[in-house]
Amino acid sequence: MPHPAYGALSWISVVNPGERTTDTVVQPLRGAHDAARARFARRRSAADGGGRTPQRCDPPDRT
Repeated sequence: MPHPAYGALSWISVVNPGERTTDTVVQPLRGAHDAARARFARRRSAADGGGRTPQRCDPPDRT
């Protein structure tokens, strides 16, 4: 069930977890974890310039 106070942030609450509820709880947690990893990868890629390897910039030769 959505967390009463943090449901808008996609938090869930698990009341009295047990063997019968493990599969019910683990599936959404795995989905949320996968989504968080994907968001992190997208943001990291965007911060790195779209995932491209930065080009080396040597100073001009002043001889």
